[in-house]
Amino acid sequence: MIENESTTARSEGLTARDAAIIEFERAWLQHSGAKAAAICAQFGLTQARYYQMVNTLIDSPVALASDPLFVYRLRRLREKALARRE
Repeated sequence: MIENESTTARSEGLTARDAAIIEFERAWLQHSGAKAAAICAQFGLTQARYYQMVNTLIDSPVALASDPLFVYRLRRLREKALARRE
């Protein structure tokens, strides 16, 4: 990933891993394929652990401050998925 000023400003306040997760989610919304394999390759995590981290991250005020529109979008997607399960 090439870092530029907007990426650096957007990820300010996040850990490097948290910023990478946000960027991964942003990029993945435009792609399809085996996400579980990509999660394992990029982060060394199981899919379940990755999604636990994403859910914790998007509830964090730091993530919200770093990229409010995208974090709100992820929250809406989570709420839709939860509503489908009920």
